[in-house]
Amino acid sequence: MGFSVVPKIETVSGCEIHIYAERGRHHRPHVHVVAKDWDLSISIKEQEILAGDFPNSKIANSVTEYIDAHTNDLLQVWDDWND
Repeated sequence: MGFSVVPKIETVSGCEIHIYAERGRHHRPHVHVVAKDWDLSISIKEQEILAGDFPNSKIANSVTEYIDAHTNDLLQVWDDWND
């Protein structure tokens, strides 16, 4: 049960947004937000932080606004990569 990384989906406020393919696992749909000095996981539907923390509210707002505006697309990528 390994995982593979989907190519970067987007860059928001200097942070890369990724979805990892985790075959056979049943995590709720989430994205990984990766920057030079930090990273976190955040659920797509609820935008709840699952692991890690945003370094500041400006980045948090930018990322959550991106997720909110692209929820359906992100969920489709999640479904395509995680069965």
